[in-house]
Amino acid sequence: MLRTNLPSPSPDDQKSLIFNATLLQFKNKYLPLHHQVFLIIKKGWLTQRRLRETGVFFSQWQGMKKIGVAWYFTFILSIGAAFAHLEPDLWALFSKTRFVEKLNRQFSMYFLYPAFPPELEALEGKEVVLTGFHIPMEVTHASMLILSKYPMAECFFCGGAGPESVAVVYLKDKPSKRLKMDDILTVKGRLELNENDVEELNFIIKDARILNIDR
Repeated sequence: MLRTNLPSPSPDDQKSLIFNATLLQFKNKYLPLHHQVFLIIKKGWLTQRRLRETGVFFSQWQGMKKIGVAWYFTFILSIGAAFAHLEPDLWALFSKTRFVEKLNRQFSMYFLYPAFPPELEALEGKEVVLTGFHIPMEVTHASMLILSKYPMAECFFCGGAGPESVAVVYLKDKPSKRLKMDDILTVKGRLELNENDVEELNFIIKDARILNIDR
């Protein structure tokens, strides 16, 4: 066994050694990352070239972050624009119309008079799109048709639906083919609201054209 003549450390020296070892372990484990990088740079463990590469990487990361933020806001704006261009649900707006029974002195009869909701009145005079079931009427001429929210068996004329479930459409041109009962039509035209004429439906679409026919 190799013997040395070195004196044994005193209790104070042992405490100092234990403290220094514990402090070193604590620093290595809990020292913040940027302090560690600072110490590495200070000790020369990173060359100047690696520092330049690190700077380039940081600049690239910053640029990518800016691109990501710009893409995110562009995506949010595009979603908002898509929703802004969605056509309003006219049948849902029609259903918000309240009807009050009043006496019509000209005909000496009671009729239902509409009170249109503000959001529907805001669309009057504007182009709208409506999809509904075609209800054939013998009295209508070729450029006029009736659309219903429900098929003919359940519509305002033959079933128990209310006046908010039908609209009259005046076409610019005659249909290119013969329309059948309960054909599902999509039309686009200018919305008009009828409040007083009891011989006309309450919801009118003028200067309309047929966008689609589904059978």
